[in-house]
Amino acid sequence: MSGKSQVVSTPRLETRTYEGTVIAERPNYEAAFCLVLSSSSDGSLTVVARFQESYELRKLSEKEVLRQYPKVVNADPIKTATHFTQFSRYYGATQDAIDALAKMVPISEELKMAATKRAKASAAKKTTTKKTTTKTTMKKTGEKKPRRLSAASVFQELIMLGKYTDDEIFSRVQKQFGLDSKKRSYVAWYRNYLRKHGQNAPAPVEPVKKDAKKTTAKKKTTAKK
Repeated sequence: MSGKSQVVSTPRLETRTYEGTVIAERPNYEAAFCLVLSSSSDGSLTVVARFQESYELRKLSEKEVLRQYPKVVNADPIKTATHFTQFSRYYGATQDAIDALAKMVPISEELKMAATKRAKASAAKKTTTKKTTTKTTMKKTGEKKPRRLSAASVFQELIMLGKYTDDEIFSRVQKQFGLDSKKRSYVAWYRNYLRKHGQNAPAPVEPVKKDAKKTTAKKKTTAKK
């Protein structure tokens, strides 16, 4: 994808919005996206997203989707499904989530096994941690908190989306994590890192020049004269 994706704020996501697959962005985490697969007559939506740790397939009410993902992003659902698939190796994905993604993009058996294995390991780790936690600590941490993203993971996810310029990527991560301007080179570093680790990281998105349209219009006017 090239150029900026148009973000449309909406007070309500009507069923017709979901005739196809759409993508919604959670504002608190710049790299957290929700892939909506289908909608039901009762207004519930079947989605794939990264909840807590791994990618999961869930059925949410329209109200819940609006609460977590208040913006609809006009992005390519196939590229987003590919993005989810590639990162499922590192974050894990439940069996039903990987099966749903496999209906959209090709996924090797090796990757399916790696993703589901990682998801099961994460779930087992959480269970073990809960068992060894004292009652006092459980009272303090009883409320589930969303998984905190790292600057590294956000850099990589924004790069893989292929729709932001390097300046936009750094600006988003810098704003979220308070990075020093001297770390601007991290964008290129993580792109190379992804490629070295077998990921097909998109090339940098070229910034759109504001006066490009004006220049084109002037040329057309000159040609007519």
